[in-house]
Amino acid sequence: MKAMDINVKHIWNRTYDLIKACWSEVLFIQSLSVGLLAFVYLLVIFAGMMLGKHASSSLLPIFRDVDIPFVIIAVLLPFILYTGAIPLHYGIRWFYWQAAGGARMPLSSIFACYTSPALMRRCLDLHMRRVLFDLPRILVCGVLCLGIHLAYTYAEDNMQPGFLYDMLLPLDIFLITVMVLVCILSCAEAKAASYIFAENPNMSAKEIMRTGRRLFRIDYMRSVRVLFSGSVLYVLAPLVFPLAIVIPLNNIIGAIYFREVYKGRIG
Repeated sequence: MKAMDINVKHIWNRTYDLIKACWSEVLFIQSLSVGLLAFVYLLVIFAGMMLGKHASSSLLPIFRDVDIPFVIIAVLLPFILYTGAIPLHYGIRWFYWQAAGGARMPLSSIFACYTSPALMRRCLDLHMRRVLFDLPRILVCGVLCLGIHLAYTYAEDNMQPGFLYDMLLPLDIFLITVMVLVCILSCAEAKAASYIFAENPNMSAKEIMRTGRRLFRIDYMRSVRVLFSGSVLYVLAPLVFPLAIVIPLNNIIGAIYFREVYKGRIG
């Protein structure tokens, strides 16, 4: 197939075919992911009950008289489980990467990154580099969004009604939207790295990050269109799609697209 023929519709058609071919594996993977999130949530609730901080007779996250020990536990427990699940994250990406290439892997393959201490360390190293790549831009965007909003609030309280006054809210919304989009694009650039790791697990984390960014930028606008087509579903998820379906859809879209780019079929 020619590069020009590989577009968003083609990626979505292949995503649909892949989900039909391995729907049971996708269902298990997403059930496991949702189960882990539920487990973390219940652990925090249980910690609140044990410390007498839970203020509800239900499982709603309502706490009272929150102190430092409870905050430490409420932050530390999810962090430990999140760190422990990082190899699983890359195992799942590896499964989708292989599926995008036509290989039907056993479900046990999602735990492959736990089989070697060296592989686990490589997963943690790569993930830390991804976080450090995203974090500065996220922090800058967050600070700018806060500054824009504070400036809007100050101007709203001190300016007289008029044209400039009427433009404050649209300008505030526009600038914050731009900052959020910049943040999303930054995360999207780093996303390709996890698929490169699936293809070359012995490559250094630094080289994986560099290759991932290069793949994303081979055809920047096509990358944005493809990934945006999946990300839009997050907006529709509460209304149309269960979130448990949207996440694997995005993983599969990313695996198919970046595999096409990596194999030189696009660009």
